[in-house]
Amino acid sequence: MWPLNTAALAAGSVLADEGRHVALTGAGLMPAEPSTAPLLRRLLRGYAVVDVRDEPTRALLEGLSATRLSGDDALLALDDAPSGVPGGGHSGGPGDGAGAAGGPWAPPEGLPPTMLCVQSDVVAPEDLPALAALVLDQLDRWGVRGEELGVLECVPRVDRWVWDAVVAPHLPGARFLSLGEVLDRGFPARPGQRWLTTRYHPHLLAAARGASGVAVDVAPDYYGHKHRALQALGSPFEVRALRPAAGAPLPAPAAPAGAGWDLSGPVRDKHRLAEQVHAAPDAAPHVAPHVDGHRQDDDRREDHRHDDHRGTGHGADRSAGLGGRLRDLRGRR
Repeated sequence: MWPLNTAALAAGSVLADEGRHVALTGAGLMPAEPSTAPLLRRLLRGYAVVDVRDEPTRALLEGLSATRLSGDDALLALDDAPSGVPGGGHSGGPGDGAGAAGGPWAPPEGLPPTMLCVQSDVVAPEDLPALAALVLDQLDRWGVRGEELGVLECVPRVDRWVWDAVVAPHLPGARFLSLGEVLDRGFPARPGQRWLTTRYHPHLLAAARGASGVAVDVAPDYYGHKHRALQALGSPFEVRALRPAAGAPLPAPAAPAGAGWDLSGPVRDKHRLAEQVHAAPDAAPHVAPHVDGHRQDDDRREDHRHDDHRGTGHGADRSAGLGGRLRDLRGRR
């Protein structure tokens, strides 16, 4: 776990010590060294809500009474189980597009039957040839032709490698779906699709939409936790290692049945959690920035405005409290 992300938890603990309603939701704290567990539990002790997305994180925080496991916060975007998924709460049927309630979906017309989303940022350069071979082998086992394949970009340039090095030379006719197109039209998943992905959120969203396929674990101490957390929730995706043990071949899963993944229960649980988070008795809650083992999204502008109204004395006290926690962190690195 990156020290900067631990510092974000320390900032939340300062607010909690002031009596503020602080919530951490959908957190994945792995990979984290077991030796950091006491520090993390101490930082989170005053939080009103500590919600995690995977069992290893919950085990790391064992002993915190406020801890619960409700899955990834992206479940909130689904509203209810998507159309075509058992338990779906809206009137649309399979094939509804972005206008249907219940999900951020692109219109299904024209979406490729097979989708590929493969990153290169967490793969060592010497392992890229093995990843390229795995992708081509899996697509060949599925009998995918170029015109049947879509390549999804989640991070510009980072996700371009698989297109330039693997797809364009070997699968002419494939379609590249840029991040801009996805933001404009919606997520390009539909019931019955087949996916090959290294990324976590495409796995979640595609499976929720009624697709199935393979999630390739390119970073076992990081992405392995993420993909297997979705399996534990019922995702139909198989999880495969980049380098199978003892050179075992990568089996080809059966063709997707398109029956869907019933997420209605987890989605309802996530909405109940959101209601709890925003039920602070005297003030709007301070929601801790999204934290996982490798990244965070943080916007403290509201806190800065709040401090401006309180005056420099309060801000100095808060800085002193955070400074003490950061010194504690540096002493434990």
